[in-house]
Amino acid sequence: MLIKRIVREKLDICLSIFSEYKMLVYALILIFFFSLFLAQKDYLALGKNSSPSDQTVEVTKHVKSKVSFTSSKVYSLLLKIDANANASSNEFTDIKLVSDKKVLYSTRIRNNVALSQDGPNGVGTNFILNNKKGLSVDKGKIYEVVMTTNAIKGHYMTAHTDNNGFIWNNVIYNWIPKEMLAKLLIGFQTIIAIIIFGILKFTNRKKRKLKIENIFLLISVVLVTLYTFLVPAFRVPDEFGHFVRVYGILHGNLLVPLSGNLTVPHNLIPVLDPVNNTLYETLKNFNVQLSSNKTNMNIVNMALYSPQSYIFQLFGMGTTSLFTKNPFILLYSSRLITGFCCTSILYLCIKFIPFGKKTLVVCSLLPMNIAERASLSADGFTYVIVIAVFTFALYVSFRKENMGKKLIGLMYILLFFLASCKVIYFIIGGIIILIPNKKFGSFSKGLIHKTAGVLFVGLTAVGWLKIASKYLVNTQGGSSSSEKVSYIIHHPFWYIELMNKTLWMNLQNYTGQLLTGPLGALNIEINYGLTILIAFVLLRTIYIEKESIKSISIDFIRKNYINLICLLNIVLIFTSLFIQWTQVTGNIGDTASIIGIQGRYFLPILPLFLIAQLVPKNINGLEIQTIENRNMIFFAALINILVLANIFTSLSV
Repeated sequence: MLIKRIVREKLDICLSIFSEYKMLVYALILIFFFSLFLAQKDYLALGKNSSPSDQTVEVTKHVKSKVSFTSSKVYSLLLKIDANANASSNEFTDIKLVSDKKVLYSTRIRNNVALSQDGPNGVGTNFILNNKKGLSVDKGKIYEVVMTTNAIKGHYMTAHTDNNGFIWNNVIYNWIPKEMLAKLLIGFQTIIAIIIFGILKFTNRKKRKLKIENIFLLISVVLVTLYTFLVPAFRVPDEFGHFVRVYGILHGNLLVPLSGNLTVPHNLIPVLDPVNNTLYETLKNFNVQLSSNKTNMNIVNMALYSPQSYIFQLFGMGTTSLFTKNPFILLYSSRLITGFCCTSILYLCIKFIPFGKKTLVVCSLLPMNIAERASLSADGFTYVIVIAVFTFALYVSFRKENMGKKLIGLMYILLFFLASCKVIYFIIGGIIILIPNKKFGSFSKGLIHKTAGVLFVGLTAVGWLKIASKYLVNTQGGSSSSEKVSYIIHHPFWYIELMNKTLWMNLQNYTGQLLTGPLGALNIEINYGLTILIAFVLLRTIYIEKESIKSISIDFIRKNYINLICLLNIVLIFTSLFIQWTQVTGNIGDTASIIGIQGRYFLPILPLFLIAQLVPKNINGLEIQTIENRNMIFFAALINILVLANIFTSLSV
């Protein structure tokens, strides 16, 4: 009996410990299996970010090209060689990698057989060394690529050269073997998961219980920092354009010239292919200083963003530029400062919004949302401003006190940024109609300020549109903007059908882009399983919050007014992309779908729509459960950790 009792007590202790830490256990299991999935192959890195030119030289009897390596393990050699259709099947070319007359690798190719373009991004032919095991070499040592042929004149293959006229070659390095990669992924994710779990665990004790906005702040600081440095430089949608735009504003170019060209240091973007840049490429080229040599860069697409859209980016770059001229440091510091500033405003929004706090937290922890905040894109700040205006309207509507001059002034400041940052969201300004007139001091004052506020938003938006419209002619599809607007006005039902068709054709893509990605320059695919998981977390959070206030009456009028604003904003997004980006080659009525819409454009609308379903008639005695929602917050953070691992492995060539 004594033994049974001891066993039972120990079992109870184990069950108690498991119950307390089960969320972490589940997380570690998920991390383990997802890491094994990601680490199915070696992590490869491209030796140099260069492309072959269109110029070629004949591979005659004996052609040599020099190559050196920056790693001790080479996975493959890249060359771009064109076949010769005139050659016979008996004519061939030998390719050898030679060190001091010692042949390290050799292969034979037939001159009349086209080579597969299986290099990174379809550039060049990948000659695999040592059966994918890699080849050990000396870093910095000069090797030779020797090509010989038995072909007669006129039957030679041709090799593409670089910009200096030498035969173009590149290498792929075996940076991290897959066994080590799996261990690194598991270890890294486990450490971050334990840190976040610890934040939630130790801030939920009775004596140290932190409010949810503080928890959000702590978790966001961790995640924003990780996204800042794990997403390669310029590997965010249009980030190189935003970077040039911020640099231009900082140096006095508040508006982009009509040509779209800005004069900047020629190495302001110190990588050859920004949208495919990798961490390896960034690290290899990190030690660079801005040159005094200038060049023109066309950023006409960024001209549509107002200078105030970049207020945090300007603060970050302006501060950092006092100490360094390294473009990478300027970029990463601006990312970090922008992410922290946006997170700080969201912290205040979560603190002051009277309900829907957990929903707002999870929406703001969506991977796509954090990735935008931790970048130079103006979209992160746009999301923050939309949420700030929405929070302000709800806060002053449900607080007992009337608004003073400071709050009224704040309202106009928020409306100014809302209307001038990304104009398509200006309609969110109509949310101030929900504020009771008496909150302004009297019915007449309320009527005056709300009318003035709506007019202010409209006029500010129209004013910036007037400026931005000058650039539309230089954007894809923008040259026919007036004709498109006229066609929509005269054929409204056709346009409704076009929007409906576009929505259903792309609904799955929009959903994925809204929640998780693709990230990077929209070329880092995120596993769709993570999209499903974060969607579950979001829906579960909404369900819990809905259940926690089921005894309270929902304000039907406010709820549907917010829903209407969200719907109108969606229509504006579709219309903006139709006018600005959808090219029309013939009759406008023959347009098959609207081009350029991305799910991330709906991010600012998502929390408004979800929280609208929770709007109560009053908040007296309103109490929302926290334990389940803290679990959902943990899993939202966990999914971000998995997404970051996904991003890292996706950067392998």
